[in-house]
Amino acid sequence: MDNALLKVRETGAPIKTTARQYGVPEASLRHKLSGRVDPEATRSGPSPMFSQEEEAHFVEHLKFMSLCGYGYSRSEVVEMATEYAVFLNKRTSDNHCHFSGIPISCLIGQNLTF
Repeated sequence: MDNALLKVRETGAPIKTTARQYGVPEASLRHKLSGRVDPEATRSGPSPMFSQEEEAHFVEHLKFMSLCGYGYSRSEVVEMATEYAVFLNKRTSDNHCHFSGIPISCLIGQNLTF
């Protein structure tokens, strides 16, 4: 994407042709060039609720509990994430995390692996 942006900006090459040439979505290239989307943005949507350190702590707890024989359902993990967010003052107790069919790794971040 960076090379495509650079080519269009420096040479005035057509966006559609450049997008095809670099294998990037034309709409994304257009949006970044127009300023509609931050050119530095690497993903869309809201920022993760937990920092990488907080997420790592949460994941380590889940892994440890798994080694002890405790398995959690998705809804239990979401409830625990809510409680953790409340503890960290990132949510209120009446503002629960939801998964609505979204993989739990998307709610917490991208590195939830067991």
